[in-house]
Amino acid sequence: MVTVVGVGGVPDPLVPKGVGNRHQKSDADAAAPRDDIEISAEAQEAAEAARVSQLVRIESELREARVEAAKEKIREGAYKVQDVVTQVASRLTKFL
Repeated sequence: MVTVVGVGGVPDPLVPKGVGNRHQKSDADAAAPRDDIEISAEAQEAAEAARVSQLVRIESELREARVEAAKEKIREGAYKVQDVVTQVASRLTKFL
């Protein structure tokens, strides 16, 4: 194993044994405060409301597209099935 002692004639500082090892955590590192985040209930509710609003918007766009497609098929006569026409006519005669 090759070791480097100093760079450009400048010696490395004396480091106590066990310090400076990247894989070894000291007690000070373990006890260091951590950053935390808390999301308020109001913010969580607002996020949920935004998510639901977006889903409703997407769903209504899909529904409108399906309604328009159904209207077009009705105009084209695609739903004129003889069995359905006969059944509707027989039910209407009850009210005449």
